Amino acid sequence: MFGSMMGMVSNWLKGEKKSIQVKGVLYLLDEDERWRAIDTQAEATIVQTTKQYASQLVITKGEQEDEEEEEFVYLISPDLQLRKHTGLRGNDGFAWVTPEGNEYSFEFEGAVVPGATSIENLFVLSLCGAIYEITHQTSRDEASERELLDLLQRRRVTATSPVKPTTVTPSKLHATPSTPATFSTPSTSTPSSSTPSKKQSPPTSPFKPSSKAIKSSPKNSPVKTAFTRGRDSPKASPSAPVESYKLPPPSGPHVQVSGTEIVRVPASLFLFDEETKTFNPHTPAVEAAINMTGDGKKTFTYVLFVYDAKDHSLVASQPINNDMHMHFNTEYLSSIWVYTLGSNVWTWSLNFPDSDVDKKFKDQFSICLFETNSERPWSKVADGDKEWILGGFIEEEGENKKDDIDDLMVELEQLQVESEDEDEEVEEEEEEEEEEEDEVDDDDEEEEGEDGQENTGLAVGLANDRSYVVRGSKIGVFKATPRNRLKYCTSINSVKSLKGDIFSPRKIMLHNRDSDMLLLHPDDDKKIFKMDLERGQVVEEWKADGHQSVNEIFNQTKYDEMDDGKSVLGLNRLGFMYLDSRLPGNKMVGGKSWFYKPSSKPGFSCATTSGSGQLAIGSETGEIRLFSGKTFDTNKKELEQAPRAKTALPGCGDPIIGIDVTDDGEWLLATCKTYLLVIPTVTESGISGFEKSMASEKPVPKRLQVRREHVVQMGGTISFTPAKFNTGTGEEKSIVTSTGPFILTWNFAKVKQGKLNDYQIKEYKEVVVADQFKYGDEKAIVVATANDVSMATKVTRSKE
Repeated sequence: MFGSMMGMVSNWLKGEKKSIQVKGVLYLLDEDERWRAIDTQAEATIVQTTKQYASQLVITKGEQEDEEEEEFVYLISPDLQLRKHTGLRGNDGFAWVTPEGNEYSFEFEGAVVPGATSIENLFVLSLCGAIYEITHQTSRDEASERELLDLLQRRRVTATSPVKPTTVTPSKLHATPSTPATFSTPSTSTPSSSTPSKKQSPPTSPFKPSSKAIKSSPKNSPVKTAFTRGRDSPKASPSAPVESYKLPPPSGPHVQVSGTEIVRVPASLFLFDEETKTFNPHTPAVEAAINMTGDGKKTFTYVLFVYDAKDHSLVASQPINNDMHMHFNTEYLSSIWVYTLGSNVWTWSLNFPDSDVDKKFKDQFSICLFETNSERPWSKVADGDKEWILGGFIEEEGENKKDDIDDLMVELEQLQVESEDEDEEVEEEEEEEEEEEDEVDDDDEEEEGEDGQENTGLAVGLANDRSYVVRGSKIGVFKATPRNRLKYCTSINSVKSLKGDIFSPRKIMLHNRDSDMLLLHPDDDKKIFKMDLERGQVVEEWKADGHQSVNEIFNQTKYDEMDDGKSVLGLNRLGFMYLDSRLPGNKMVGGKSWFYKPSSKPGFSCATTSGSGQLAIGSETGEIRLFSGKTFDTNKKELEQAPRAKTALPGCGDPIIGIDVTDDGEWLLATCKTYLLVIPTVTESGISGFEKSMASEKPVPKRLQVRREHVVQMGGTISFTPAKFNTGTGEEKSIVTSTGPFILTWNFAKVKQGKLNDYQIKEYKEVVVADQFKYGDEKAIVVATANDVSMATKVTRSKE
């Protein structure tokens, strides 16, 4: 196969065409060591020059701000430091370094499949051949397959350039470097160096996909609107793989030893090798110590220090915080965490000699992390809550069996966007309907043009099949087709208050059988705006009492929006309120609302209700309060004393940014920035924490985290969006959340069994803004990114 492939390359270059060209994405490595897409329609061309054994690499920009062509020319030689590289979209490509030290990469539009006769394979072999010829001054036909392909390295070849892993950093994708890269112009005589020519200034514009509306597209090309660029993301593509760099140990600055040592234990230190996917011994005998560097009263800061047991030299050190993504493995007596320096991400592991030492270190680490996050001393935590908190840090042994770990490492379940190879008859019927409707819809949408906005919010209907996407002051309306596709219907332009002021809703919630939508204003937090969706206009403005702000809104019961209920619940940092839309003037019912004194600092952040109206409120302190469904069963004008939470769960010290509950009220789902907590609300004796205090019987929460290898793959940074259970009749089966451009789902049934690593991942081209299950279908998820809206479906992995 290789011989025939090389023959094709030789014939191609010896024929009339003295060049070979591919399309793809051009990236720049910015000053923060982050890969940044600067052109998504670039072309890479290998051109033979008139000089024997000399070829040029020509990069042409496809996204032009004016009509003048922009391209950059390099002599292909070892000086260019060409190497293999995987782009942010998961496809193979190559990277190079200019003489000025600027680093670029090119990601192929198509996949490089070994043995296939694709244009990408031809390009790779041609590139290798060009390097071989200029290096050895002889024909590439003299080289073997191994000799050629080894010319493209997986790492920088210069000793002065630091070796670093690939990092997927969606938050940096749109960032413009403070100092734009520049190219110099080579001599026009003979190509004697790898310095590029310059027809224009270099590509420095950030990747900004167009959001302009267009007409209905041909078959297999979904309609594009101002809310979506169309579903052109790779189908069933796994997350962009980390390149197989064999990293040297971290050599960055260690944290200076200081503070008061509070624990020191013996251990062995291991460093994970991304190339072999194994932990390799780093220092056989170490001592792991934790020092308190704060005062333990008002400031709570701690540092982990690892010393060589022989000479007591400092091997590693790191401040204790959530960025470590610490995992405790009780079965293997190990603690695993990530260390990030710039764009480099390493994984360390401490293995302890016995279970007593293991428990001693993990308990102390957990206490230090809790104090760091909550900013309060462990001594002030109630004894009955301490076991609950510590239990939330430990992975259950049942999930760490070797078969489960091996199975996870070999193959993760993947989220998969809908296949284009659908049943032709059904697809054609749908498209005929779409074409007729889109002739009208697209005309309206086309007038919007490029709005410069991004999608910011999502609401998925329960009573109908509509999904609503917020984009600036517009709300896009989509419907689900029988094949679980999303079809653009229309848009509500220029959301306005009753006074005619245009605003961009910061939160939306469907109401009254999905015929109305409730909106919160980004600046006016004293009102709730009610929109009639049939008219597409705000028709009412509700005030609580004219003084209380409304930070969040939620239903009185979990599926209350499917009824024609007239009430809604509101929340702010000090309390909660019951609003009745039928009341004249202010809508708050005093006998069903309560606000705590500011001095108590409850810091409420989010809330949810079960099917029977049981209320769970999360807070900035991490505490979760559970109230009975009878809390609002009162006819009093005003409450004389604060409603008492039946159970107060202490949390793990991190702010609760989202909360959900199962319809039966037996499980809570709390979202923190870097992890999720799945919390049973019923004790072994059958007591519901919503109806009676669980006291010391509180079941230990289950902590869901992204595994170490995927934290590295995601660039070392995790920031979850509020996680949700699937909705519909019957028992909940799945959990969905996102971080950056990644969607993650957990199998809820397996989570309840203690198998916390059973999750699926799918990567999108840009950051996911919001995600929510389609009602009644736990395998279909509506996903809104900054410039796209799509339906993702889960597929089940079959074990062989």
